[in-house]
Amino acid sequence: MSLAALPPGAPRVPLRFDPRFVEEAVFLVLRGHAASGRSAAGFPDSRAAYRRAYEAPPGPERDARFAETSAALFADLALDRPFRQAVDEEPRLEALAEIQVRPAASAGEECADLFVRAATPQPDDGAGTRPPDERRAAIFLLVSRLAEPEALATFLERELAHVADMLDPRFGYDGDGPPGEVGESPAARNLFRERYRALWTISIEARLERRGRVPSGGAAAALAAFEERNGPLAPREREALTSPSPAPHRLLAEMAGRRPLRSGASGVGGICPVCSFHTFDWGPDPKTLSADVRRALDDLAPSRSAGKAVCRRCLEVAEVQANDAALRATLPTISIPEPPAPARATRQPAGV
Repeated sequence: MSLAALPPGAPRVPLRFDPRFVEEAVFLVLRGHAASGRSAAGFPDSRAAYRRAYEAPPGPERDARFAETSAALFADLALDRPFRQAVDEEPRLEALAEIQVRPAASAGEECADLFVRAATPQPDDGAGTRPPDERRAAIFLLVSRLAEPEALATFLERELAHVADMLDPRFGYDGDGPPGEVGESPAARNLFRERYRALWTISIEARLERRGRVPSGGAAAALAAFEERNGPLAPREREALTSPSPAPHRLLAEMAGRRPLRSGASGVGGICPVCSFHTFDWGPDPKTLSADVRRALDDLAPSRSAGKAVCRRCLEVAEVQANDAALRATLPTISIPEPPAPARATRQPAGV
């Protein structure tokens, strides 16, 4: 399905809206206007517009007219205005070839992301130059956000700041995933991404606060929550996160990847050495456990350091296994003889 381009007067970066988003947005606003009982004066006559579209015979022609009608109403209702304003207020986005707006399937999928298409190699011109890659962005969001313009504007500003950072040379984004030293376990890599996302959000929130775009205090609260969970940051790290400039990508990756995964202390988050999940609910000091439970833990994770505590859930599993082994040791051994093999019937020859 092709994307609908905006009419003349588009911003410095072309905006293209998915036809499904356009149609749903128009219907959302029209239903809201009808339910409010407000006067129709100055409001587009949507019924007449769609009636003309239905005059076309069923098939591609009618579908095309219907999409054109929705796009025209989308523009008449100025539903593109919050997107235009958010893009125009972030000059770093001018490096993009275009920005697409698509409907999100759920709130958890709402985001803005950057997509890079490698440039087609050109014949060597002798200068060793290479054409630049094509960069596009996509915004995925619920159509229902259009019902709350102020919240939509804040959402767009925050999400597009992520894209703008990735385009900013000061940020130094290289497209790499978690560094190798993070570890190969899914839990460790997920934890890295969670920490990286939290640190990046703090940096963006601090900059938006400086510009008066969001209420103050959010960045400080998020920073305090991060340190409570992962340990204190160095002064230079805190300064980078609250700087007017974006905190560099490599510094964020360093902070997210090397934060000590502490365990064995009440209230301190870390990675359980048995299940590799992040936890705050630790079991007691391993030295206080019975020998049977310690053996069960060794069976669960042979490479675990004997002095490290484990999460409460893994401890419960080890205790069950230890109790099961102890119970089996107390049961008498019962020998059950093999049943005798059934005698084979001898078939009598016919006529005997």
